[in-house]
Amino acid sequence: LLMCVDCVCMGSFLTLISRRTKSVWPAAIAHGVNNNCSVLLLLIFLNLNADPAAAGTQQDRITSMLVFFIPILVTGVVSYIMLCVDYKKNWIAIL
Repeated sequence: LLMCVDCVCMGSFLTLISRRTKSVWPAAIAHGVNNNCSVLLLLIFLNLNADPAAAGTQQDRITSMLVFFIPILVTGVVSYIMLCVDYKKNWIAIL
């Protein structure tokens, strides 16, 4: 369920970037940064290494999820609101 919410939030953010810059490249770079941040957070908070017994605790997993998910959720909601405002302005201009 969280992955679906994450995809919708990131999609609205990447759409906003593409529409504002009129190019797909800033959104492509932001997508790459998002993918790399998730891997880095897994390495930092879950303490992944070759020994499975040394993996992070349940609290580490929850912390890493919140550290990664909450900023994306806020960014997605703000981006969606900004897209709706832009759409409404353009729609009124057409009428």
